Amino acid sequence: MNPAIIGVRGAASLAAAVVLFSIGAVAQAAGELSEAVERMLDQEGEGRGEITCEALGSGALQDVFGDGAGAAELRPGSKYVPHGLCTATWDKPDAEALQAASTQYEMNRMMAKATGKPFEEPEPPSSRFTVSLTLINQAFDSSEAAIASLEDAVQRLTEGVTVEVRGKEHTTQVDFDDWIDGLGDRAIWAPKASELSVADSGYRYAISVTGYAEGDDNRERAEQLARRLIEDR
Repeated sequence: MNPAIIGVRGAASLAAAVVLFSIGAVAQAAGELSEAVERMLDQEGEGRGEITCEALGSGALQDVFGDGAGAAELRPGSKYVPHGLCTATWDKPDAEALQAASTQYEMNRMMAKATGKPFEEPEPPSSRFTVSLTLINQAFDSSEAAIASLEDAVQRLTEGVTVEVRGKEHTTQVDFDDWIDGLGDRAIWAPKASELSVADSGYRYAISVTGYAEGDDNRERAEQLARRLIEDR
């Protein structure tokens, strides 16, 4: 058990963090996301992220998040990310006011630190929405194999995965909600990471949504986006 996990986000997603513990083979695929995975198998570096951005930018964002998502900036993952990763960000309607609140918050926090006073002011919400899609760069020989891979990843992360990086041990432990009925073949939400992991039709992917004040709203949008992407296959 020794893949180098450089934090949750460094591994591209929770779903990708322990994918190396599972074994799969190339499957016959159909649909937009499945085709994207098939194309990624022959790609290296940023090409994987560019393919993922094509899937994320196919109109799904606007369908789920509204017209404001049409201005989203799509950024493919770096060449060091072993899976297909694309991150979309766009401003909220009240972004200017939220940015001003964030600046004031930081000033108040630094002032409290400098004077040694306690600081209990709640942090204002982000001025932007952020959505990321991770396509696991691996196809499986059956739906059952993809489900088993996801279940294994969830079990290992729930128990805690310890790896050694530059001579120091790091443990990644994740809490998940219950399995979600009726979404793909298997799906589960990690509330603290704000990430949805899905196995469907012999492939796996993960969706992260942040920007809403309530975690349940992030989850709802992630599930809506997952259903929208599944409908395209």
